[in-house]
Amino acid sequence: MKPIVRVVSVAPTALSADSRLLRHAVGFARLGYESLVVAKGPVLLTCEVDPPRALGCDAPAPPEQNEPQVTRRQGLLHRGLQQTTRLAAVVGAYVLPELVKRPIRQLRGIWDVYRRLFGRDFVAPLRLLPEASLYYLHAPYEYFAVSRKCREYGVPFIYDAHDFYTGIGEMVKRSLLDRLFLDSYFRFLERRCIRKAAAVVTVSDGVASLMRDTFGCSPLVIRNCHDARLDTPQEQDLRQVLDVPDDAFLILVVGQSKNGQALAQAIQALADLPRNVHLALIGRGYSERLGRDLPPRLWGRVHAVDPVMPREVVPFVRRADASLILYYARSENYLNCLPNGFFQSVSAGLPLLYPDLPEIGRLARQFDLGIAIDPLKPESIRDGVLALLGDPQRLAQFRANAQTAAEELSWEKEEVVLKNLVEQVLASASQRRA
Repeated sequence: MKPIVRVVSVAPTALSADSRLLRHAVGFARLGYESLVVAKGPVLLTCEVDPPRALGCDAPAPPEQNEPQVTRRQGLLHRGLQQTTRLAAVVGAYVLPELVKRPIRQLRGIWDVYRRLFGRDFVAPLRLLPEASLYYLHAPYEYFAVSRKCREYGVPFIYDAHDFYTGIGEMVKRSLLDRLFLDSYFRFLERRCIRKAAAVVTVSDGVASLMRDTFGCSPLVIRNCHDARLDTPQEQDLRQVLDVPDDAFLILVVGQSKNGQALAQAIQALADLPRNVHLALIGRGYSERLGRDLPPRLWGRVHAVDPVMPREVVPFVRRADASLILYYARSENYLNCLPNGFFQSVSAGLPLLYPDLPEIGRLARQFDLGIAIDPLKPESIRDGVLALLGDPQRLAQFRANAQTAAEELSWEKEEVVLKNLVEQVLASASQRRA
């Protein structure tokens, strides 16, 4: 009887929120392995920082009638006491509470980091991880838990980097604890993870090149191509859910909201487009951003749509008119990104308005999938939409090209690469044990 080979996928995200995790897990089962997933909800790494406070200035009091005459010495003493009183009020109302709250915030941050590094990234996975023939690690955070299980059972693990984490470079206000400790720790963690992994995988040639230069490894590229075999038909598609008529031009942005997307510029561009042009944002986080950026005149034309399951995305968006990709070169990671949303849009047969970033631009030009734009320039987005609106024949050709590209950019072909990798790693592990 052939022994059961169990592959356990480990990820810091929920299975319902990660298309890549789902494709790999289903792919392992399709290849004949027992496929298990140990996953959880998304985790925030940065500590919250209170926004700066503005101290208001009191209006000067009206002069009193019959104000007594004072000498110069009395005037100086009076002003000195007045300034001292104001200074004491500021110290008592702002400085002292801040001096008390700051160490409390730091202690809370240290406790959050401890829970993250020891609890959620080590103890919890260690308790949940079953015995396996191979562990497939979708992020470096659970490395120590997986490494311990690998030593316990004498099995290897594969590390899959969904991003170039060292170069994400989020421009957010971060605590001193983050900058001095967490950045260095996670860089050390990923370096150690790469060194101990039986193989390293990533999502694009650009990210592979960055990892090669930074860590001295040679990642295998398995792209985020869509698996149409997993698609689940929906009772209502995007256009029906939003009640957008068929003669309206519906543009979509697919994928959760990220800081590397030029959303404000897209909304500004929409304001200069005809009223029958609508923008749908599918994923987590858009409602909050729209609350800040959406002018009242665009109400009813910009739609924040709740996330849908990975296997539901393509059938849900297929009747849109175009897909808008808003990533820009905010960091090395974004410069070399090749996101799920790109492949989902292609699989849905949608013309693209795409940024001319190295990885996205190369594939979009190769298959002639749409029009290149500069997401940071609203007029570029506007002109791209107008070009699609004004040339129905060209729009239809982009749709046909997307359908052709979907056959080439398919998960079936990427799955062959994954199959060969897993077989090679398992065979090497078997030889070492023998």
